This record gives sequence, C-alpha cells and structure tokens, in this order.
Amino acid sequence: MLRKARQQCQATGEQVLQITRERDEHLAYSEHLTREIFRRESAEAALRESQARFDRLTDRLKDQVIFFSHSLQGELLYCSAGVQLLGIKLSPEQAIGQNWVSIVNWTPESLQRRNEYDRQLIAGEKQVIDFEISFRHSDGTLRYFMVHEYLIHDYARNIDLIEGILVDITAQKAQEAQLRTLVQAVEQAQASIVISDAEGIVLYVNPYFSEITGYTKEEVIGNNPRVLKSGQHDATFYETMWKTLASGQSWRGEL
Repeated sequence: MLRKARQQCQATGEQVLQITRERDEHLAYSEHLTREIFRRESAEAALRESQARFDRLTDRLKDQVIFFSHSLQGELLYCSAGVQLLGIKLSPEQAIGQNWVSIVNWTPESLQRRNEYDRQLIAGEKQVIDFEISFRHSDGTLRYFMVHEYLIHDYARNIDLIEGILVDITAQKAQEAQLRTLVQAVEQAQASIVISDAEGIVLYVNPYFSEITGYTKEEVIGNNPRVLKSGQHDATFYETMWKTLASGQSWRGEL
C-alpha cells in the first residue's frame, strides 16, 4: 500500500515536472515570439521612415535631380519626381516600364556615350561611372545632365540593374560658356590687364600686357608689380595707390 502510494506520488511529481517544463518552454517561446514581433515591427518602422526620408529628398530636389534605376535592357524600374526635368509629359509612374532611350530626345553623342558606359558597368570593367549627357528639351533648348551610376543586384527581383542619379547642369554649362567668352575677351583686349592678390603678387596678365611691357607672363606671374617701377614716382605715390586698392576702391592714375 505504501509502495503504491509512493509510486503514485512519484508519477504525480513527474507530471508536475513535465507540465512545468512545458510551461517554461511555452513562456520562452512566447518571449522569443514577442521579441521577434518587436524586431520586425521596428525594422518595418525604420524602413517606412527611411522611405519617407527618401521621398522627401526626391521631392525637394525634383528641380535639380532625377533618381533612377533601369534593367540592363534599359527598361525603367524607378524614376523620381524629377522626371519633369526631361521635358516629357510623363509622371514617374507612367515612365516606369518605358525604355530610357525612347522617352527622351537624347543627342546622338549622348546615346553613344551612355551605351558604352552601361556596357562597361555590365561587363564589370568599372564599378562607378560619372559622365555628361545632353538632350533636346520639348521647348527646343539643349539641356545637360551629369550622370552618376553603378551596377547593383536587386535581390527582391533577383536581377542585376543599373541605378544612379541625373543632376541638371544646364545653368552651370551656361555660366561656363559665359566665363569662356569673358576669358576670350580679356585675352584679346587691346588693354593691359593685370590681376594680383591682396599682397600684390601677380596671378594673371593678358597678352597685351606682355606686348606693352616686354615681360612674358612667366616672368611676371608670382612676382610683385614693382618690377615695373620706373623710378618716376615716389614712395607716397605707391602707398596711396595700394591703400586705395586695399580699401576696395578703384584707383585711377598714370604709371
């Protein structure tokens, strides 16, 4: 009788231990599941916030930059709001699925250049490429973009694609053209032009300066204009001239 009671007690204890183990395993699984749910929710929240930041970035820069990705065959998979810079009547959603070659009136040189650079990316000859392209806008003007692109693997689609940005440099190109015109005018001016820093060190002289003075630009650049002193002016003359120039005013006189 006592033995039977002892066996029953032992069996009951084992049942209690089994139930306790199952309870602990259930609690551990519940805690793991809770942590996993929290981790995934945090990751999804971070992803949404990252996407929101990217959307704000593309919207704020839509007057200057286009973000894009396309297949190796040229089919657009993503295009930001800046697509309007291309002068086409397509929204970003409508541009997706279109071939980037056909939707824009690219110059022949630009098409050739971009095809070659895309080939180099696909072949693995280069990792990142920067180059300039141009196209004819719908308003008839010629526009310019700087392209920065690279090859990536899209694991969601399990395909390789080309991703990058287009930066509108049309205004910059216009400024460069104006600067070239200005430089050409200065170079050809029938007046002696000298540019120096605040310390009086010569940084530039135009050809007419050399014609008038007999000094080549190599002889003058890096030196002080005092090499031109004639001995016909006293120290006060030069002090007044440099004081006027240093104050930001224009000095006029005869040397």
